[in-house]
This record gives sequence, structure tokens and C-alpha cells, in this order.
Amino acid sequence: MICLIKKSYFKKVFKRAGMLFLVFAMLITETVSFATITDKNGVNIPNWSTVYKDAEGYTELVSETVHSGNNALHLVKTSPLDGNQKYINLYNLAPIEKGKTYVYGCWIKADKAIKINMYFTDSGMENLSALGHTWDWKKVEFKITAPHTNANQAIGFMCYGAAKDIWIDDVFVYEVDESGNYVGENRIANNPGFELSTAAAASSDTKTDESVIWRDKQINNAEDYLSVSSELPLFKRNIKIDGDLSDWNGADSVDFLRYFKMTNYKGECTITATLKTAYDDKYFYFLVEADDLVHCDTGMYYWSSDSLQFMLTSQEGVFGEEIGIQYITSGKPYCTNENIEFSTGRNGNITYYEVAVPWGTYIPEKPGEFWFNAALNNNDGNERIYCLELDDGITNSKNADKAKKMVPMSDGDKTLTYLTAQDKNPMLPDGELGPKLSIINLGEATTAEIDLSDGSAEKVNLSANSFLEKKFSVKKHNFGSNTLEVDVKFPQKTVAAKFDYVALPDAAAVEEYRDKYTQKITELREKAAKLNKSGITTDYEYIDLNMAERSVEVLARLQAQGDYDVVVYNINALEEILSKCETALAAYESGEKKSMAVPKLADGKVVMKGNSFYGKTVTNGVEEYRPVYLASMILGWENRDEIPTWSGFGFNAMPLWVSFGEVVGQAESPAVWKKQRGSVDYSDADIVVTDEESHSGKHSVKFVNRTPETPGYGTYIYQSVIPEPNTKYTLKFSAKGNLNGMQVRFGNTTVLSGTTDEWKNYTLSWTSGENPTLTDIVVRTGDITDGAYIDDIILCKEDSDANIIKNGEFEMYYKKWEDTEFGVDYSKIDEVCDALRRAEFYNIKIAVDMMIHDPNEYLYTLENAKDEGKAYGVFMKTNPTAPSVEKAVRIFYRAVLPKIKEYDSLAVIDTHNEPTFNTSDSTYYKPFYTQFLIDKYGTVEKLNEVYNSDYATFEEIEMPTVRDTSMYFYDWQVFNESVLTDYFKIVAEEMAALAPEVPYSAKYMAETSPTLAENTLKWGIDFEQIEPYVTIAGNDAFAYLGGTTIQTKLAWYDIQHSLNGTAVADWENHIIIDHKTINLDPRQYNWLITNIWQGAIHYIAADEVWLWGINDGKENGAFRNTTMQYRADCMSGIGKTMSDINRLSYEVDAFKNEAADVGLFYSHASRTLDTSHASAFYESYCNTLYNGYKPCIITESHISDLNNYKVFVVPEALHTSRKSIETVINYAKNGGRVILLGENTFKYDLNNIEHPRELIDELYSVSEVIPTGTQPGEKKTAIAAQLFEILGDRYDEVLKPSYSLIDADTGEKVKNTEWLAVESDGGVIVNMLNYEWGTAKKVKLVIDGKVLTGENLLSGDSVGEVLSLEPYTPTFVKYNK
Repeated sequence: MICLIKKSYFKKVFKRAGMLFLVFAMLITETVSFATITDKNGVNIPNWSTVYKDAEGYTELVSETVHSGNNALHLVKTSPLDGNQKYINLYNLAPIEKGKTYVYGCWIKADKAIKINMYFTDSGMENLSALGHTWDWKKVEFKITAPHTNANQAIGFMCYGAAKDIWIDDVFVYEVDESGNYVGENRIANNPGFELSTAAAASSDTKTDESVIWRDKQINNAEDYLSVSSELPLFKRNIKIDGDLSDWNGADSVDFLRYFKMTNYKGECTITATLKTAYDDKYFYFLVEADDLVHCDTGMYYWSSDSLQFMLTSQEGVFGEEIGIQYITSGKPYCTNENIEFSTGRNGNITYYEVAVPWGTYIPEKPGEFWFNAALNNNDGNERIYCLELDDGITNSKNADKAKKMVPMSDGDKTLTYLTAQDKNPMLPDGELGPKLSIINLGEATTAEIDLSDGSAEKVNLSANSFLEKKFSVKKHNFGSNTLEVDVKFPQKTVAAKFDYVALPDAAAVEEYRDKYTQKITELREKAAKLNKSGITTDYEYIDLNMAERSVEVLARLQAQGDYDVVVYNINALEEILSKCETALAAYESGEKKSMAVPKLADGKVVMKGNSFYGKTVTNGVEEYRPVYLASMILGWENRDEIPTWSGFGFNAMPLWVSFGEVVGQAESPAVWKKQRGSVDYSDADIVVTDEESHSGKHSVKFVNRTPETPGYGTYIYQSVIPEPNTKYTLKFSAKGNLNGMQVRFGNTTVLSGTTDEWKNYTLSWTSGENPTLTDIVVRTGDITDGAYIDDIILCKEDSDANIIKNGEFEMYYKKWEDTEFGVDYSKIDEVCDALRRAEFYNIKIAVDMMIHDPNEYLYTLENAKDEGKAYGVFMKTNPTAPSVEKAVRIFYRAVLPKIKEYDSLAVIDTHNEPTFNTSDSTYYKPFYTQFLIDKYGTVEKLNEVYNSDYATFEEIEMPTVRDTSMYFYDWQVFNESVLTDYFKIVAEEMAALAPEVPYSAKYMAETSPTLAENTLKWGIDFEQIEPYVTIAGNDAFAYLGGTTIQTKLAWYDIQHSLNGTAVADWENHIIIDHKTINLDPRQYNWLITNIWQGAIHYIAADEVWLWGINDGKENGAFRNTTMQYRADCMSGIGKTMSDINRLSYEVDAFKNEAADVGLFYSHASRTLDTSHASAFYESYCNTLYNGYKPCIITESHISDLNNYKVFVVPEALHTSRKSIETVINYAKNGGRVILLGENTFKYDLNNIEHPRELIDELYSVSEVIPTGTQPGEKKTAIAAQLFEILGDRYDEVLKPSYSLIDADTGEKVKNTEWLAVESDGGVIVNMLNYEWGTAKKVKLVIDGKVLTGENLLSGDSVGEVLSLEPYTPTFVKYNK
């Protein structure tokens, strides 16, 4: 589909018009363009547009309710408020001039309108809710200063909530002077009062009609052009990439106009920029010129400095290759990609980026259509503060939805052809497709004949510089693929336009499919069972059938939710899955193919042994103790009901959570209920569970309050529910004692008073509204009482006896723990033990997550547990090493571990979920930071020498809040990271004392990506310091299609293993990005299985893929895209890939245990102090893999391990200790080979002071030093990327001369392909992964000049001399020597 550019995002596309025909049909979704509403009565309202974003309603012209003139616009929205996700957008256009002040507004009337906003430009949005929900005609007026360069801007209305009636009239935008007086005419020149209208077009099933009105408009300027087109034509031009920009004189240009501010930036966006484009037979060229007064190139990464990022893709909607270029004032320019040519520099305040991209490099092999987007990063001295983009898709997210379509114009051919339709693709079978055919003529007058595929035709006259548009209707569709065809005949040429669209099944059709698949699954289960009886295993087919059965259930949910495109996706996936399953079963039966059995976990514990878990398994009835891969997905506590069926999906492990706050709380306080103080201050009050009185059972909750009634004072307990819409609820409870000041609230409030010696029953009723939100059940004390007792709180929906309240009888409470202020609720631990017992029965292994990040509110009230006003992260809400917090954490472990450690199902403890901590705004940690500096420097004078500062005392040094490359920041970073290290030491002490035999790890996030946000250095994680306090290296890693690469994730796994030599566990493996919109890119399947398989090769012994979904309530929010139950193919792929790993666990283990060839230096310090280390490390890591070598990551603390490796590579790390340099020199003198990438490598110590020159000279004399950089205008090759040739050409003999993986087409070593060969049982097993989307690579494995053949261990297929490596498809071949 093709969408128009928002006009607020551009100013000009051309500076002159040439002879050009543009013929296309456009889909207008959320666009700002000259358009026409067709209201519900078939009346056209010119110059106004509407967007219905998942919203139901309508607009119409009315004459009976107006403010002035003959007409007003009537708007009705029937769908309810859903955050800001579902809306009706109504808008027009008004031109503005940057820096001038305007007022905008309208006359508006409403009846029961929940939420409506008025906006003008992307900076002005005003909520009209202050007027209430119902009001008579009112004039609203708002002031704004134009934020952008001269351009038409959208003025309009966003209706989010339900609206019975809204009437709008006399919309206006006026320039105003300093006194506020209107200047000139209404800037909305086109139909501001809804007075213009025409009859709407009639339509038939597939034909145009004589009553259809062509919309005719003159094209007078660039804005007129862009109001009807988003495609950017490319014209041939002779360009030389040399920094001489005169080649571009007279070329067309388009402005960058979308600003994206970073979270902390509140200032103005001041830079402007233009884009010019061209092409020839060899290259696509572009020039970006940025007008920027301040140029900064000192950011940690290129993208955190002033720089350019751009994206290229040949596939519409698919985020392709992202490339970055940085101009460096006093150094050589930087580019992330070696395949492009570029020049960059500064001319006054103008920074230019001149680029040539060869055809065939991320764009078509020959000049053809592709998609492009670009962004400029702006840093004025401290950090990146905002970006300026062509359109959204690079900075805020990585997507190509709004990328610009680039269309090369051949010599003499000035015609482009497109055909699209309105926003109903895919659409229901009875829906109406509204194609829109448009013709833009920027040349002389001509004619065109329009022919539809049904035989109808029409001839039109095209005046010079004009735009014509025609709508017609198509109402008949077949389920599945449909094609609409239109021929446009010009005097010299005929252009054939096609529009492919999909018609979706309706509810009845979905039910038919569900019945069909249910029957097919039953039939295939019977065939599989028959084969099992004959001794033929069908393990993989059962995974497919179980997953398919679940997908069939989910189809109905998807249909009900309106996810029709997801329905079609899953129908297609189910067709393929069941077809392959049927084919496989038939092949097993005929003997054509041999089935493969997967080992199943048996009873007993799994234990850590080297790089893997080991446990007892059963394969076809045979027991064996062998390596075991713990295979699982993330699922919520509610999903523990999946335990009996979990292994049927290919899984053998499952996560369970133990909530810190649900186990440890204030002694004697009620469990489940949360305790809160008043908003101003709090009463001197106690709330405890007691056995003094009870209405039923043994306990009630007792309130004692010693504070007289005072406004704002009070103490209460509460729990929250989400009511159903328009539902009546009844709340019942019993009370006794001195009830003065007691209140119970749920929607309505019941105030209690007086004293009663008998239990008194109360009832409170409340009916929810149309759009209810989270609602609290509150029991509060606000006045003096020596004892008020509450018991048996029951909340039920009308006509239901089910109690929604948990622990309303107060039989669960925190029993006092020894001589402390804390108590423990053992009922929560008992629930976990029950799940462990069930898992034990079904041979499912459990990873228990100790949810420290979820403390009881009581902890916040204790001394130093929490700083007032400090911003805490989501997963560390207290000061982790404060004595009160430490005491509670130790009680948590001492209460839980003895109860759960003996279960055979317990495999591992995950001690913390995504821990991060930032001390920079902490008053508690400030004295500790001061002492840290004193301990390090001794005197403030010595510190000033290092910092180049003039502090008088240590106490005056504040902790930094902005990340930079200074020692000031690095010292704080080291201190900040020591806090969580100390915390993990506390946890390790408890684990060692309470359950020394149970493996444990922490789930912290990866830091190896060269493009991670700068805030990661403020997370407080030093993985080198933490690793001694875990027995398994755990993480929470991510790699998203079009974003962070898989190799980045693998590097993190390798780093963790290299530190302690143990297995690695990915406790939250993020592979598909969280989002409310489900992205059905078919490449997600291969991306998914590649993440899982390659992780196992790179030391992953336990994997929990995010996210199973649905029953945990996440499917309707931001996690819809990651809910795997919405993807039948992905569910199947996860289960079967994990089963492959367990079936081949010995072979996979051989790759984990293979000795590394190359030592690769990674420096936590250099990542902070150096701007290029992270990117250089990533490139070096990838190119080591691409050479067929296995890297081991060497860190500062493990530099003594160097002697285990033949080659040591240091990728642009400027900082290290003297001890490390001496170790490297000794290594080299004893025969080790050292490659230093960058002529300044290891130049500075960890205090940013230069090492003695003689020490560096000695190091360089025993190393191969690869200088960095090239001159402007030269083709840039990233230094680290040269490692592919360096290792391959000069170090092959040192490393591994026997094997080569050769590209069969070129005869050279294959590129961008990870591979590793491991000797095994007289043969060699090779793991191979092609990391390039597009075409397969034909390869052959050569040893001593001989080409080998073998067997693909994943598929069971034989492999000849030439093997085809499909993109992102795991390939695991055992070759015969």
C-alpha cells in the first residue's frame, strides 16, 4: 500500500517543475492532503478529510443545527474510549510561517461527548473536556507560535471517546500581532464553515459511472504536488562523490520536517535540512545538507553525536539496511557500512553528507523502485537531544511504514503508474473496495484513456500542470487473493496498473475452517497413534498437532477481536503445518523417511555439569543420563494450568514467580491487601489481622487509630479490580467495635459511625459506567478508634455469587518472623510448592523467579529503604543495600528456599528480574559516593588533576546525571555499579547458606549492542563484578527483526560464558518486538528459530522465549505482537527447534566445549570512555565468526587467560591497565599473535592518563597495528570489518588451516555467514547460518582441497558437494571425511 506524506512533514519536493506525467491511484489513510469527505448521506464535503482509526461513527453535513451560514458538521462516535488508540480524526489545512503567532479555534456544540481534542500543527493539541460533556454553542480559541518552516499544517479534531453528538462550525486560524489582534484573513481558505458540498459518486460492482465526478486541481507548486503524492522520482544526473556540491546545482530538494525530541529535552528544535536525490546506471545518489549552528562529534556513539542515519529496502514495509555516517571535525569521517561511497564535511553552518549507494546493495540490482528514509541526530554538546527525520521510522522505532518510495525515471519516460485502494485491505467478503485513480500531469496538456478489467473505458483530457482523481467501487470479492486491473493509455505509451488485495473470511467461514482443521487433526492423531503402536515415533508431528489444536482455538478469539488479517495468516500457516504433518506421517508409513525421536525428561533433578544441564531422559523407552536443554516460554502465573500439557508443545521447563511483597510484609498485616497512607500525611494508626474477634472463621482485620479526624490524614488498605462496563456490583461486609471515622468505598462510599458490640452487616451497590477503569476497594480509618473490626468483605456482580475480593475473610496474613518487624505469608509459598509438585509429576523443570522488584508497600516506610523524590526503576523500587531492605531480602530467601529446594522439579533460581539502579538522585547513597572518591583519590587536588576541575572539597561533588566520556562520569559509573554488586553478594550469601546445591543466576540485560541507548551505562550493572555471585550466567536479551542483530545477542552470551566458564540462561528471550499491532512479516519465523538455535550453539542451556500470552491478560495490550499463540507457524517453530536441540544435545554440546581460536577483547571501561569500541567490538566479533573461528571474549579481569588462544584481537579499546599491557606483551613474546585495531589502542590507563610512551611502543612492536580511518571522499571500510580479510589472509595457518567454507559461485570464502566446524566420530559437524536476507548462498566445505558430502542433522536429508544456505535458516551438517 502507498500512503501520502503528511503535509506537516514537508515543505517542498521540487524547486522547479519539468515535463512529467505521474499516473497513480492512492490509498489515503491518515494523511494531510487536499481531500473530500463523503458523509453518511452521500454528500461530499470538499477540503476536509477524516481518518477512522479502529473507531466506529460517522460525519454528516446538517442545516438544522448551525452556528452561522447554512451548514455545520455533525460528528458521531459510537465506539468507547480506549486510551488514545481508537479515534476519528477530522482535519483541513492552513498555511503558516515559522516564528509567527496564530490563534486557532472554532464554534462547537456537544451532547455527551467524552473526549475531544482540537489541534493545529504537531505542537498544538488542546483537550476540550474542560467544557464538560454537554454544552451549547461555544467559541474556543487557542494561541500557538508556528514551530516549523513555512508549510501547510493540519488543523482538526481528534475524537477519542464516545460522542452522542458533536457539531462543529466556523473553524478559523488567524495570525495575530503582539496585542492579540487578528491580522489578515482566515488562513483556512478552503471551506472553513462547511458551506461547500457536492453530490457523492454513485458506483456499481466493478464499473465507473457517468455520475462520478473527477476532482480537478491545478499543480502550481511543490506543496500542491505533495498533497497528492508521496513518491519521490529520481532523475539521472552526473554526480561525483568528492565534496564538490556544484554537481547538485538545480536539483530538486525535499525538506526534513519531522522532529523527534529525546525524553529529557524541553527546548526548541533549531536545525533544518534538505535532501536531494539522483541516479545513474551504477549508483543511487543523495545529498543531505543540515543547517546546524553547533556541530558536536563527541558523543559515545556516532548516533549520539551529530550524524546521519538512513535506511534502504527493496521490500515495501520491511525495514532494511540501516547505515550511519558521522562527520568528525578533527578526525576522519566514520561510516557503519563498507559498501557505500560518501563524502562529508562542513561549509559554514552547513554539514553535508554526499552518498553513493551501488545498485544491488540493499536496493535493486538495476535501477528500480525502492524505499528510503533518513534521520539527522543533533547533539549540542552534552547528549543527543533530538532528531530531524524525513518521516517516522528510524529514531522512535525501526519500521518502514512511512519510508519514501524512490522511483527512477528513465530517459524520455516521464510516467509513473500506481493503483491502490482505500483502507479496507484486507477486507471482509461483503466489504466495498474503493479504488481511487489519480493522474498528475506536470507537463503540457494531453489525453489518457482509462480501461478497467471489466471492459469499461473512459477518455479524459489532462490540462497542463493539473491533478485529476476518480473514485469507483468494487463490491464482489473472492476469499483470498484478488487483483484489480486498470490500463492507462497515453498517446505514446500504455501503463498497466494492478492492485492486489485480500478478502477475509467472515465469522461463518472461520467456523468452517475450525471444523475442518479439528477433523483433520483428529484424523492425523489417529494415524500417528497407529504408527506409534508399530514402533515408529512421531514426536515432531505431535508437537505440530498440539500446536495446531491450540491455534484452532485461538482463531475464534482473533475473529471476535477483529484481527482478520491475523486470522488469514494463521489459516495459511495451519494449512501448511497440517499438510507437512500428513506428508511426514505417510513417508514414515511407507518407509520413505525415517522419523526422529526426541529425548523426554524423566524423574529426578537436573544438575549443572560444565556448559549444560544434565538429567535422566527417556527416548523410545530407553533411559539415559545426558545433556538437557531447558526449553520453555514466558507465561504468566495463571498459565501454570498448562503444566500437564506443556511437554506436548515441545517444552520441558517452565518459569514460576514468587512475589517478594506477597511473602514478606508488615507483621500481622493482612495478605493480598495493600496498605496506603493519606495523601497529605498519615494517621498514627495500626492495621493488623487479629483473632480477638471474627465474624466467621478465626480472624478479622483490626484498625486502631490514635489521630483525630484531620483533612488529608488517614490510613487504609485496598485492592483493585477492573469492572466490566455497565455492570451492577454489590459489596457486602461486616463490622464491629468503635467504627468512628471508618469508611468503605467501591465506586460509592459507606461512612461508618458509632460503637457496636455486635457484628453489623453492610451492603453497598455501585454500577460501573461505559468505560470503567481500575477501581479500588478501600477500607479506611480517619478518626480515633481503639478497635474497629472488619470481616467477610464480599464483592459480586449482579446475578453472581463469585467473590471478586481476595482474602476478604482475612485468614491470610503475615505471620511475625522471629524478632523483627516483618511477617511472612506462607500461603503464597504453599502455592508455589503445589505448582512444583504438579511439575514434578509431569517431569517439567521449574525456574523460580524471586521477584524482589515487587516489594510490599510497608518496606517503603522503613528507614532509608526509599529516598523521597527519587526516580526508581520498574525492577528495583528500593535502595537495594539499605539495612532495612537487606533484612527483608534475607527473610524472603530464608522463608522460601527451605520450602522449595527439595523438589526434583526445581532446576534453578533466578534471583532478580532486569535489575537496574541509578544512584545519581539518591540522598541515601550520596555519602557513600563521596567516600568512594576519597578512597580512590585521597586528596581533592589529585581528583581535580584527573577531572581537570577545581573542587574545594569532595562533599561538593554531585553525582552526574548526563552520560559523557569523562572520568567524572566513569568514576560515578563504577560506584553506581558497586551498589548492585553488593546486593548480589547478599543474595549469593543466602543461596550458599540455604541451598548450595541449587543453581542460581540473575536476569540482567545485555549491553553489547553498538546502538544501545546511552542510559544503559546508568543501569548499575558491571557484569564482570557480578558473575562471581551467580552459578549460571543469566540474562534478558533481545534481537528484533530490523533492529538489534542476532549477532549482538550471541556476543552477549559469549561474554557471559567467557567470564565464568558456565552455562548461560536466557530467562527472557525477546525475539519479536512488543507492540499492540501484530506485524505479520513472514520473515519472523526464520528470525525466531535462528535466535533459538544459534543461542544453543553459543552456550544457552536454558531458554525462555517471550511470550506465550493470552491467559496472562497481556494479549490486549502492548504484547499482542509477541503473543506466540497468535502465530501458528512460530509456535510450531519454537517447539520443534527446541526439540532439535534436545535431540542433538551431544552434538550441540560439542560446539559449546570446542576450544576457542581467537581471544577478543571487550572492555567495560572502554565502552564508557571510548566512542568507537562498542561498534568495533561488534564488527570484530562478527568477522571472527564469518571466518569459521570461535571467539572467547577476554575482559580486563580475565586478561591472564590470554595464553589459551592463538590470536588476540583488541578492537579500538583506548583504555586498559598497565598490568593488561604487560600481560599482552608477554603473551606476544611467547608466540601469541596480537592484532590491535586502531593506532591509539591501549594508549590510556583507567584514569584516562596516557601510558608511558616506551610501554606503548613496546606493545606496538610485538603487535600488528591496523590504523583507523580514511580521507574524505574515499570509500570507507570500517576498520573492524577489515578483520575478515586480515584473519582469513594472514592468520589462517595459525588458527585452523584444515577447513574452508567456500562460496560455490565465486570460489572465495563465503561472506556474512557464521560457520564453525567441530570434529565428531570420524567426521566433522559444521554449523552454518547465512545472515543475509534475499538469496540463498551455495557453499561447499573443503578440507585439504577435497569437497565433502554428508547429512543435514536437522532435516535428515543428505547433503551433496554443494549446499544451499537459505537466509536465516539453521543448517547443521555432519560431513563424512
